[in-house]
Amino acid sequence: MDNLKKKGAFANNNLELYGFDQFQDNQNLLGRILKNDKIDICIDDGVHLDEAILSTIKSIRPYLVEDFIYFIEDNSTIHETIKRIYPDFKVENFGKITVISSKKYYCEQRDITMSHDNVLHIGMAGRRNLDKRSYKVLMNASGDSREFAIVPKNLKVIAKRLAACLQISTRPDYIIGFAPGGIPIAVALAYELNIPLIIAYKCRLDLPDEIIWSEPHCLFNTFYFYGAYPGMSVILVDDEVDNGDTLYNGIRALQEYGVQILDVACIVEVLHNGYSRGRTKLLDLNLHLKSLLQLNVDKYEK
Repeated sequence: MDNLKKKGAFANNNLELYGFDQFQDNQNLLGRILKNDKIDICIDDGVHLDEAILSTIKSIRPYLVEDFIYFIEDNSTIHETIKRIYPDFKVENFGKITVISSKKYYCEQRDITMSHDNVLHIGMAGRRNLDKRSYKVLMNASGDSREFAIVPKNLKVIAKRLAACLQISTRPDYIIGFAPGGIPIAVALAYELNIPLIIAYKCRLDLPDEIIWSEPHCLFNTFYFYGAYPGMSVILVDDEVDNGDTLYNGIRALQEYGVQILDVACIVEVLHNGYSRGRTKLLDLNLHLKSLLQLNVDKYEK
């Protein structure tokens, strides 16, 4: 541990180290250590025997948050036993790595496809990575899977419909599309309106005039935009808007640089219990979100 600290590890954290016998019942020990805290992420890279792994899960389980994620390393068979003992767990195996999460927070892909004249198709799937959001809205405007593949003639119609929703009195200098999901519809909208397009994406470059903002719910959560200038006027385009944090952060960053936001548009506006968090957040910036479809995700989550 001292060697790791010398190399700069844990510089921003107050690390605590405790001894832990994986063959023992450690519930009381964990209760004394954690007090009123809970465990968000657990990585078991200790004794790789089935008995030790199962004993550790039993000890830790009462202290896991509802949307926990639990990694078990270097055991290629334990996942079948865990599935049998814990039917409420979502258990996935990747060779010698097993990943456990709560089924309550895992949203399987299901047939909730919607259509506008058989043009726009929407669905949902669970996220398997460490994003804070448990679900992903799927659509054929962003090519999220074979079922939701982009059909060019349909994308063109979707872009026409989105263009009709925009309320702009002056022609913008550029459209800004948010990677990755917002790229196809942003390209189609740029073609439809004959307006130049710039992509905001998650690759940092050695270019001038860099603007940075965050996408808080994602594991890779930083957007980069290059080439802005004071007085530049733009329309922002993304595939979906959920709680609105990404757009809000992007708008604030662009406005601080002197960029004028004329309008904001997306395909799907996510609702929670009928309430649009994203729309409300953008209203604080005096911007009115334009969307083709509102989707209440709560009734589809487990």
